[in-house]
Amino acid sequence: VLKRSIEDRLAPANKQIVLGHGTCGGIDTEFKFNPALVDRQKVADLRKRWGIKESDFVIGYSGRLVRDKGIISLVRAFDMLEDADDCKLLLVGMFEVRDALPEDVKERIENDPRIIYTGFVNGGMEYYYSLMNLYVLPSYREGFPTGVLESQAMELPVLTTRVTGCCDAICDGRSGLFITHDPEDIVEKIDEIRLKHRIDGKFGREWVKEYFDCRKVWCEIEKLYK
Repeated sequence: VLKRSIEDRLAPANKQIVLGHGTCGGIDTEFKFNPALVDRQKVADLRKRWGIKESDFVIGYSGRLVRDKGIISLVRAFDMLEDADDCKLLLVGMFEVRDALPEDVKERIENDPRIIYTGFVNGGMEYYYSLMNLYVLPSYREGFPTGVLESQAMELPVLTTRVTGCCDAICDGRSGLFITHDPEDIVEKIDEIRLKHRIDGKFGREWVKEYFDCRKVWCEIEKLYK
């Protein structure tokens, strides 16, 4: 983000800094986004509510359901998965009028029994991450993707694009994999996680704790003010 800002001449280079590794507030990896502290009964209740079996492989996304987030590519990739009777696509977020999805994609999301559309969720995202096996953000642009950090803190492998923000939010090949907006590429990378178990989510949690924990970010902010 800093490099792009300097290239675009948004401000002189000597007046721009990055706190820590780039996130504005950090992630609470100790008390909130910590799989060891999640109430398993609440997770079981959510599974029952949304019809998700323990044996299902759940591909998850959280955020606005708009074109800019790559939702069209994600839905098309989900349609292309083979031998995927046990797969579900969990979309946590709301449709928006601005940058709206095409009607056919919206209808598919609302009517496909394998796609779970939750609408707006007010808190408790750690429980929704606990339903997922993989987090996917095929975004076209980001500031810094909080959901990518939160999901890694919850020991989820992540697929995301190499756009500004996202390119700094995973450890490629260790905590996640980079994807393009091509549905075929997304399918290939999903299957590397789903069938080949290529990424170990535990590494992602340790990586986020090391570089993006909120307490470390707060220390950087304190140093700046001093």
